[in-house]
Amino acid sequence: MSGTMARANVLGRTLCVGSVAGSLVACGVVVQQAAPALTVEVARIMMAQGGAITIQQALKLTVSVVGPILLDQLTGATGSGGAVTQVGTKAVENDWTIVVRRKVGATVQNTGYKVAYAGKVHVITNGRTIQTFEPSKKLITIDAASDTPTTVAVVDSLEQPTRSSGKFRVLAAGKYTDFDFDTDKRSGSRKGTDLHVTLGGPSGAHGAVYANHSGEGKPTLSDCVTVRPDAWTTDFGKLNMRKPYCVQTSEGRFGTFGISSTGEYSYTMWQTASSLT
Repeated sequence: MSGTMARANVLGRTLCVGSVAGSLVACGVVVQQAAPALTVEVARIMMAQGGAITIQQALKLTVSVVGPILLDQLTGATGSGGAVTQVGTKAVENDWTIVVRRKVGATVQNTGYKVAYAGKVHVITNGRTIQTFEPSKKLITIDAASDTPTTVAVVDSLEQPTRSSGKFRVLAAGKYTDFDFDTDKRSGSRKGTDLHVTLGGPSGAHGAVYANHSGEGKPTLSDCVTVRPDAWTTDFGKLNMRKPYCVQTSEGRFGTFGISSTGEYSYTMWQTASSLT
């Protein structure tokens, strides 16, 4: 086989690639699925332990900071024990307000966010608490009263549309040991790849990051979009290699990735959108 990477467009086709010298470097079965019509919009509010806040926008579901808010200014807006309370208010069309209440050091901060979106939204905290809000309810309060890093995700769908999935092995170092999960391509360290594999093991590439999954089984999209901001890493030495984990690709999409005890790599990418795409 030549050094040119072959594409697998048929489900279940076995794919092997070799270097120019003919030595086998990677082999596996790739499942390539056409991108579904549904794209899940994901916006994330990531709060560091020290109080710094980072917002990752969605393409159609945008978030902006309003600033500190006094809860007594929001009649009936309360939250406790990690619960989420919705309160109806008169609001501008296509405009939501989310108030996140959390403890930072010895004080409790209430930060408001404006969400520009016309339809129903789902607010996810800790990967497990999911609340759905209809357009008639324009104010959402979240109690995240903790001094640990937190990520709150807002999505327009709870579906998990698969963009692509595959399995492969790396048998030796060579030209085709860089993997782009967004396009399902193997290459030689080109821009946009998400995983680089050497004889010393894998590592994240070009901004792609990975994170441990604390729950049972494979992580879900809800798990991955709410990974704590300090949990992402490019260093696989910090990951539990015996369990599947979350990945955010160099283009901002989310998926799950794993390495079996026999050295087989596997991944599933979801069709999500963010500011990085």
